Amino acid sequence: MISLRMKDSELYKLVFRKRIHDKEKCYAEAQRLIKVCGEKGKKTLDLSNLADLDAIPQEIEGLHNLTTLIIESDKLTKIPDFLGNLVSLKNININLQALGKDKPGYDIILPETFQNLVNLQKLSISGNIKELPQWIGNFEKLISLYVKSKHIQKFPHEVGRLKRLQNLALWCREITELPDQIAECPLVTMSLGCSKLTSLPESFRNLKRLQSFLYQFDSIAELPELIWSWESLSYLDLTMPIIEKIPENISNLKRLAYFNISKISIKKIPDYFMMLPLEYLSLKGTFESIPPSVGNLPNLKELYLSSPNLKSLPDSFEQLHSLRKLTVDAKSIKSLPTSLGGCSNLESISIKSDCLTKLPTTFSKLEKLQQIYLD
Repeated sequence: MISLRMKDSELYKLVFRKRIHDKEKCYAEAQRLIKVCGEKGKKTLDLSNLADLDAIPQEIEGLHNLTTLIIESDKLTKIPDFLGNLVSLKNININLQALGKDKPGYDIILPETFQNLVNLQKLSISGNIKELPQWIGNFEKLISLYVKSKHIQKFPHEVGRLKRLQNLALWCREITELPDQIAECPLVTMSLGCSKLTSLPESFRNLKRLQSFLYQFDSIAELPELIWSWESLSYLDLTMPIIEKIPENISNLKRLAYFNISKISIKKIPDYFMMLPLEYLSLKGTFESIPPSVGNLPNLKELYLSSPNLKSLPDSFEQLHSLRKLTVDAKSIKSLPTSLGGCSNLESISIKSDCLTKLPTTFSKLEKLQQIYLD
């Protein structure tokens, strides 16, 4: 039996966290939350459910012990200067993404008073951000930086001064190049969603600590060769619609456990990355077959395959003794291999096909199977 009982906290989120739509009500609620935060000495102020909040109450200046501030609004057009007086802040999350409609006069500017936030460790900002100021390199304690904007065209090289920056995420479609100085940061994770970016700086070879890389580009046909020098990489997530080849050098990534590649136009999946220590593999594109070498992945726990041209699966599946979850989206696939019965730890199977008419009788051997989804 599946329990539908919710925890009180989950029920609270569903019932009471509805977004408030009305400027006056939003402002009054913001004032109330600020007052409660001050009276109870809370260190977190969450204004994320106030959709029509168009101004931040100045009473917020009195929260001298505040360490986390979360703001999400459809109507806020200015980040007030007095937020820079909250010097105890360690975490700022400002989401004004609804303003991303290219409306004149709605460009968001980070106030210079933000330079006072010397304790800042995490900065996340989304919306019509016009530019990132050079003084962003002054946040000596910054560990994480997330920026999402349709207007930023240049990323400041001063970011190289952030000697504690471990996590960087840029979702800025107008950026065409990145500064070499990023490689001077001790990055552990990096996410890039910059559709106009055509290359990565050669200095990125020095990102030896990088463990996670998410890369979504529309304008690059080949994977940057320097990726294969990141020997610590364990998580690789790629979306590249025009890529036609996965280089053999991927075999250099001896620690790669998670590999997801989407929208690829590769016809044949190569053998050489089937020797990696993968635990999660997701392939989405127009490929026509999966090589038998997929059976060489003894650590594989989750496998996702999606291609309109895929017609069969190899018999080597019986070697995937660690596999727990299998998802296949292939409208042309007509049958599943009997070898699937050898996947002794398989718990979930999801198959989407227009041609599949029956399941292998060997499914009766799957003693741990809990879920079958057929479309």
